[in-house]
Amino acid sequence: GMMLLNGDGVDQNPEQALDYFKKAADKGHPTAQYTYGALLMKGEICERDPEQGLAYITAAQEQDEPQAVEYMSHFKGY
Repeated sequence: GMMLLNGDGVDQNPEQALDYFKKAADKGHPTAQYTYGALLMKGEICERDPEQGLAYITAAQEQDEPQAVEYMSHFKGY
């Protein structure tokens, strides 16, 4: 997903990257959950959906994904 998102060694294809991140996130992969959630929060390559984005980031944080833990530390006094 990251390679497609950034065009690292392959043609850049953010929409396909988004699809891969969602599939992995829905299977419980914490880094994919964080990344997909962050993409939903930003809304740059998909429709912005902060509620859904936060749900994915929270799921990643619950699995101690470092980026999600850092992100969530800015909310709710974590």
